[in-house]
Amino acid sequence: MDPLIEGAWCLQMAIDNQSEGPGYSINGESILSACKNIADNSTRTPVMSCSYLDKLSASPLVFKCENFQKSGSFKFRGACNAVKTYRQDSYVTESSGNHGQALALAGSLANSKVTVVAPLDAPVVKISAMEGYGATVLKVKPEDRAAESQKIDAFLVHPSNDPHVMSGQGTLMVEFYAQCKDLDVVVVPIGGGGLASGVAVAAKLFGLVVIAAEPSLADDAFRSKQLGQIQGHRDNIIPSTMADGLRTTLGSNTWPIVRDLVDCIVTVDEEEISSAMRLLFERMKIVVEGSSATGLAAVLSPKFDPWRGKRIGIVLTGGNVSLKPNF
Repeated sequence: MDPLIEGAWCLQMAIDNQSEGPGYSINGESILSACKNIADNSTRTPVMSCSYLDKLSASPLVFKCENFQKSGSFKFRGACNAVKTYRQDSYVTESSGNHGQALALAGSLANSKVTVVAPLDAPVVKISAMEGYGATVLKVKPEDRAAESQKIDAFLVHPSNDPHVMSGQGTLMVEFYAQCKDLDVVVVPIGGGGLASGVAVAAKLFGLVVIAAEPSLADDAFRSKQLGQIQGHRDNIIPSTMADGLRTTLGSNTWPIVRDLVDCIVTVDEEEISSAMRLLFERMKIVVEGSSATGLAAVLSPKFDPWRGKRIGIVLTGGNVSLKPNF
C-alpha cells in the first residue's frame, strides 16, 4: 500500500482517538490535508538501515532518506503544499538553498514564477539548482534577506514559519510511520523549526518521543528550550556551520510547537557532524549534506544516552552538497 496513504489513514485514526490539544498553527487535520495536496507530486522516499551504525550507536536505527525527495530534500513537501494551497502566480522566499530549490520546482510545476533571496555565502551547488528549476536568484548579505524579500512584488512563502509549509513537512512523519510502525523515538534536525514542528505534531499523535538535533554553533533552539522563550543567534551574528540549512532561528508559529512537543534538543559540534556525514557516505553509500547528518551525529553523541537502545528513526533531510574538497 502507498505509505503516504496508509500513514494518512493511521493519522486519521489517531486524531479520532485523541482529544484536541492546544491551538497551534498546524494540527493533525492540516497535515492530513497536506498529504492529499502533495500525493501526486512527492516521492515516497525509502527507509534504510545499516548494521554497522546499529552497533556503533547501540540502538536499532532506521533512516528516512529525504535526500531522495524531489529537489533533493524534504523541503519539497512543504513547498508543494504551500503552492497547491495558495495558488498564486508569483512567489518569493528567502533561502540558503533547499527551500529555494523546492519552491522553484513546485512553482514550475504550477506555472508560477519564483524569486529566491539568498545569502551571499549560499552554497554554489544550491544556487545553481535553484536557477536550474527556473527561479530568479537575488544574492544579498545574510542579514538583509528578510528586508529584500519584502520589496519584491510576489506572494511570500516563509521557509519554516508558514503553516502550510509546516504541515507539508509533517507528511514526512506520516509516511515514515507507515513504513516503520515500531518506532520509539524520531530524531530530526532543527533550524527554523518547520520540519521539527510538522514532524512533532504527527509524531505525538503516534505516541513517539521527538528529539531535535542542532549544531552547537547555531544553538538558538536549544537555548530557547532552556530559557523558555525564543532566542536569536549568539551576539546577533549568523553563525558559520557546515550545517548551513540549520542557521535559521525559530518563528512565531514553530516556537510553541518546539517548546511543547519536542522532548529534547541535542547539540553537536562540527567534528561530530563531519564524522556522521562521512559514516553515511562510507557505510550507507548515500550522499547527505551537513544539515542532514546532524541527526545521526546527535544519536552517536553521549548526550543521547537516555534513549540508547530504543528503536530510533532518523530523518536524513537532504543531499544537496558539493563534492568539492572545501564542502
